[in-house]
Formats: sequence, structure tokens, C-alpha cells
Amino acid sequence: MKKVLSVLMVAVALMMAAPAQAQLIKFGVKGGMDFTKLDTNVKTLDAIAESSTGFFIGPMVEFTIPLAGLGIDAALLYDNKSLKVSNDESGESMSETLHYIDIPINLKYTIGLGSLASVYAATGPQFSYNIGGKSILDGSYALNDSDFSWNIGAGVKLL
Repeated sequence: MKKVLSVLMVAVALMMAAPAQAQLIKFGVKGGMDFTKLDTNVKTLDAIAESSTGFFIGPMVEFTIPLAGLGIDAALLYDNKSLKVSNDESGESMSETLHYIDIPINLKYTIGLGSLASVYAATGPQFSYNIGGKSILDGSYALNDSDFSWNIGAGVKLL
């Protein structure tokens, strides 16, 4: 029984020592899927923009305050959104692909679950710059050169 208790105490001590060696600045790659609901002027377009899906990928940097669990992460992401637009009157639908460079800057709170995993919640502004076409629907609707949005997210970090 003493050996089992000793092994458990050593394991707990090792798990507590690992976060003390955590780096303050980390670099990596961020990627994933995004789900967007685009707001449009239905009277001008005579169409309804449905929810769009896409993917994003790019380099990221994260600064963390080790004891508090607070940090900031920023990234430079290529964002590819596929937009499906349906016309109310004719029932026709068409798809457009939108290309953006996104710069999200998020405040992140992380709760460690030992040295193998942690969970986090993040929120912050995102600045997006249109690098694809400047219009959709055969040129009848002009896209903005830049957009501002707000991110809310959660996730799990492994290893």
C-alpha cells in the first residue's frame, strides 16, 4: 500500500511541475472550419444568402501568463468561404467562393487538465481583408474590401 501511495504522490508531483516549465510565447499553425451567416439586402438581390461554410489555415502566435491561465493569441489566416445563394422568385441557386485574409486577436482563458490536455475559451475581434473577387452574383452585388467581426470560441489542446 505504501508503494502505491508513493507512486501516486510522485505522479501528482510530476504533473504539477510540468506547467511550471510552460513557455510564455508559442508559435504554431491554426486551422479549422468556420460557419457564417451573411447579411444581405434581400430587396436589392432578390435572393437569400444561406449559411456558408469554409475552412481557414495559417500561422499563429500565443502569449500566455502561466499562473493565471490568461493569454492572447493572434493569427494570420487564409479563409475560404463557400456561399450558396438562392433566388426567391426563380428558385435557382448558385455558389460563390470568397477568399479572405483574416487577422483574429483573441483573449484566451485556459484551464489545464494535467500535462496532456487543457480546455480553453476565447473571444476577440477579427479583421478580414478581401483578396478574391470584388463582386458576387454575376457582378450585381459588390463585396467590401474589408470587414470587422467578433469571434467566440472554445477548444481542447492535446499534448
